[in-house]
Amino acid sequence: MSIWPDRPLVTVTAKEDAYLRSTAIWVFAEHAVRTAKAVLVLDEQKMYMQCAPLARLVYECGMTAAWMGQTPYSGHSLFKAAKKQHDLLIGDLARMANVPVPKDDEDAMTGLGDAEQLPKFWARAKVLDGGKWIHPYYRLLSAASHGDGSLVEEYLEEVDEEHAWGHRHQFRDPEQFRWRHVVLALTVVALNFALWTWDEVSVDHELRDDLERVGKKHHLGSRPVFDHDDPAKTAEPGA
Repeated sequence: MSIWPDRPLVTVTAKEDAYLRSTAIWVFAEHAVRTAKAVLVLDEQKMYMQCAPLARLVYECGMTAAWMGQTPYSGHSLFKAAKKQHDLLIGDLARMANVPVPKDDEDAMTGLGDAEQLPKFWARAKVLDGGKWIHPYYRLLSAASHGDGSLVEEYLEEVDEEHAWGHRHQFRDPEQFRWRHVVLALTVVALNFALWTWDEVSVDHELRDDLERVGKKHHLGSRPVFDHDDPAKTAEPGA
């Protein structure tokens, strides 16, 4: 994270599709760095399970950036999907407030009308050669990221005692979260993907030397590759 410049302004200069993709990749890299810092803060407080939802967000940013770096016109699909979600939100809020729904901003759709639908996360992962491990790990991070039955399973363990009224459970020791090191390792891997992708699309490749150095030190490879079955086995959480 320390190699990512702390700067208030970045000028992205490119044309058409390259501009949309480069802008999105830059934002994903920035958000991945900021969110990874939050993961470390929670980990230092021994709130290991609470790291998972934020690590999942870093993972989304890193893998989506990598997908966009290899997929022409993915910027059009991304921003078209964002425009659709924005319109749905404004419509819902307007109806809730009992006011007229604002008319669609046609200018915002200029050049995006024919864009393909944004693929689901699993489909983006499938596009990346050798990326068969991406979506299974995404499911693992999701297990502690949603308010559903998976979260209940992560929190509780059965007490080995018999009672007439049925089973008895207790909270697991939060410091014994079984996926802690996997969560941290995936955060490192995804952050590496985000920064490498930004460096690939940038003009001056200002991160290249530092990325090479960090990758060698922490066994991350010289650049993101998808031909390894399980990168979390080799990535070091302390990177």
